[in-house]
Amino acid sequence: MYEEKQSHFQFIKQIGEGSFGSIHLVKHYKSKDNHGPEVVYALKKVEMKKMTQEDIDDSKMEFLIHKTLRCDYIVKYQAHFIDKGCICILLEFMDGGDLGQYIESRNEKLIKEEIIWKYFIQTCLGIQYLHSRRILHRDLKSTNLFLSKNGELKIGDLGVAKELKTN
Repeated sequence: MYEEKQSHFQFIKQIGEGSFGSIHLVKHYKSKDNHGPEVVYALKKVEMKKMTQEDIDDSKMEFLIHKTLRCDYIVKYQAHFIDKGCICILLEFMDGGDLGQYIESRNEKLIKEEIIWKYFIQTCLGIQYLHSRRILHRDLKSTNLFLSKNGELKIGDLGVAKELKTN
């Protein structure tokens, strides 16, 4: 996807909110394939007018880091663009919400040990990959661990991640 704009997407609903922006479930108008399901994405939209130059540079660093990552345990980057005063980062949509939501939805009911181990191992594999690339996430928490309905976990929200330049 090249030369994207927000108008190229159908905004379905807002699925998250942060200090500078929001995350939306979107569908790309050109992605509809008559032979398969429509493709949906998560669009992280960061409003630059509320930000300092340092904050803008940090947001740009997020997509510069994210676009280089290729790991089954990291939310997949699709594209980025700047439009209408917003930095927009298009990401894989994880249809199971985040781990924090999952834990809360259990209403204090215990989670099976094999599921805990599965999520723990997937998290460790994602962290290992980031560290092998000399990247620190710096905001790892249950609400930044995203789930798919088929039980896969991926690390997301690299908004404060840093790439180490030296030892």
